[in-house]
Amino acid sequence: DGTVWARGGNGSGQLGDGTGIERHTPVQVSGLSGVTAIGCGGEQGQALKGDGTVWAWGIYYSYQNGASNYFSHYTPAQISGLTDVRAIACGSAHSLALKNDATLWAWGNNSFGQLGDGTTTDRYTPVQVSGLTGVRSSTSGYMHSLALKKDGTVWAWGSNLHGELGDGTMADRNSPVQVSGVTGATAIAGGQSISLAIITLPVGSPTITTQPTNKTVVAGQPATFTVGVDNPPASLVQQSSSTGSRYLAASIPSDPTYQWQVSTDGGSNWNDLTNGAPYSGADTPTLTVTTSTGLNVYVYRCAVTNTVGITTSDAVVLTVHLGFEGWRALKFTAGELADSSKSGPNAIYGTDGLTNLVKYALGLDPKTTTTTGLPVTSNTANDWVYTYTCPSDRCDLAYAVEVSTDLINWTTSGVAHEYVFSSGGIETWRGRFSRASAPKVFFRLRVSRQ
Repeated sequence: DGTVWARGGNGSGQLGDGTGIERHTPVQVSGLSGVTAIGCGGEQGQALKGDGTVWAWGIYYSYQNGASNYFSHYTPAQISGLTDVRAIACGSAHSLALKNDATLWAWGNNSFGQLGDGTTTDRYTPVQVSGLTGVRSSTSGYMHSLALKKDGTVWAWGSNLHGELGDGTMADRNSPVQVSGVTGATAIAGGQSISLAIITLPVGSPTITTQPTNKTVVAGQPATFTVGVDNPPASLVQQSSSTGSRYLAASIPSDPTYQWQVSTDGGSNWNDLTNGAPYSGADTPTLTVTTSTGLNVYVYRCAVTNTVGITTSDAVVLTVHLGFEGWRALKFTAGELADSSKSGPNAIYGTDGLTNLVKYALGLDPKTTTTTGLPVTSNTANDWVYTYTCPSDRCDLAYAVEVSTDLINWTTSGVAHEYVFSSGGIETWRGRFSRASAPKVFFRLRVSRQ
């Protein structure tokens, strides 16, 4: 609910309840609401509110809470001049605040340069840490500070008595220095005289376990392409330091990133896709395409990347057909399209008795009385045979050959529906029905839209 509660020692007001009384059960910190993060160090407490302001309470030794005196505050006070903060951290007697613009600010004790402003002067109010931009996160040790930048490097300043700054020396630093040999860091932590970082070490490129497949759709229907990826597992590798000591380091691959690409020339040249019509999911494992005939025979692939390398999926083709509605728009005038008795799927435009949907299915002109291109029957020694042809792009239709012995009851049972061959974009199909099952049969072709 955005409130803060505290317990323990309270001699300097570090519980923030308005008293100096030690508490063995939690008490609410006075006057705080809307809190999104908290921190504590030495005998001080801090809170970050949702509005980007920072509040502090407890001892003001060395001005670590931004106040210009040495007195304790028994209730929270706002840190002056500090807004738009997204994260806070506390050391023994100094504090850090990370702003939304990725700059870092510090105040309090600066005896060892832990404020990072190029001096060792204590600061009553926040000052910007010198030379640091692009900061992702920060933390404090006892008398030193750490920052993780967005590029995966780690920077440190302040006390270096035990080499906790990681720069190969034991000299204190009053401005940030880069921690030697650390790249690909994802998290940091600081202790009294120690610093830690989680880093991503090279393991192996991602493996694509599920490849995308070719898609054939009717214009306006969505088409989806998906890749499945197996990222290499973490492992332990033995390392040696410059002093000869040995240790184990975790080798952890980064999570893969995805980039779908398109080629409009059959795969010779590729361009990265971005989210926005007609594409969505361009940076995810599944790409969705809102199709149109303008995208017909475009080729797609996905590049999957981790810190080691890039693996590219198979290239696949999107085939987009007009569909019945697109065919109608080409064959009929605007006035005819508005009249379903002329252009509707079950309308018969001419005098041949064939509906528009059947003519579409067979690749015939709806406005021409048809005498050719119709299904034909024949027979062999064993079967009654029904043969028909259709365009190969009628992916929005389902075809079924049915038989009847009385023109009343129709069935597909016993009919072997077979693809024969394709030539020039026209497919030939046939239905076979055993002559032993009936001395004579009637055939018909049932066409339905999917």
